[in-house]
Amino acid sequence: MVEDRSYLLSRVFSASRPSETRWDHHMHPPQEDSSSVSNLTNGKRALADDDAELKDGLRQRKSLKLTDDDSLINDIIGRDISISCLIRCSRSDYASIASLNRSFRSLVKSGTIYRLRRQNRIIEHWVYFSCQLLEWVAFDPVERRWMNLPKMHSAEAPPLVAVVNNELYAADHAGMVVRKYDKVSKKWFTLGRLPERAGSVNGWGLAFRACGERLIVIGGPRSSGGGFIELNCWIPSRDGSSPVWTLLDRKHSSNFVYNCAVMGC
Repeated sequence: MVEDRSYLLSRVFSASRPSETRWDHHMHPPQEDSSSVSNLTNGKRALADDDAELKDGLRQRKSLKLTDDDSLINDIIGRDISISCLIRCSRSDYASIASLNRSFRSLVKSGTIYRLRRQNRIIEHWVYFSCQLLEWVAFDPVERRWMNLPKMHSAEAPPLVAVVNNELYAADHAGMVVRKYDKVSKKWFTLGRLPERAGSVNGWGLAFRACGERLIVIGGPRSSGGGFIELNCWIPSRDGSSPVWTLLDRKHSSNFVYNCAVMGC
């Protein structure tokens, strides 16, 4: 039976030589010699080795690049000269400088660069102003650059602080008290109350400034029909006694005290 099948298959495919070739190739695929298999295996190993060497080279190059970048501040012109140049750059350039490498970024983010500027008496005068609540804009008049400052996350006003005779005072609008900072113990101490009519909304609408040897508090209650603001003053004493406020004057106003400055001419 098997022989008959073989005979029939040979008769069917004998008429077409190409078909016979394809059938034979399918039924009996060519055997690769040992040298071809060996070459293929060696080629795969060589490619794997090359790939590993390439990855190692890239890692070394990246590590070297980081080292070279960080060494800019030390090896090329020296750390002292590098920092001396950096502190004389405009503050508006520090964001770009911090992106150069890790050493520069550390100098800026840690605040070291600003401390060194103060030590070397390098000062830039910028203009800060607010057109909307909690939003501030800064202008660099030298470089003529505008910068949007980060928004305040709190609905409260900035800290109300003032300095008289090299002593730091703060107005706590929530507790309606005045505090003094002790530089020796590094703690705040409550001295007494703010003026009774120094009203505000989360600190907005209240001014707290130094005027010579006096502390000035400006503010007042609001009402549907308007309101008024009061100017109160107090001369702090070195013994830390409670404040005794003196009413200087009052003025009808339907608006908040948006800002306040004291100038000596």
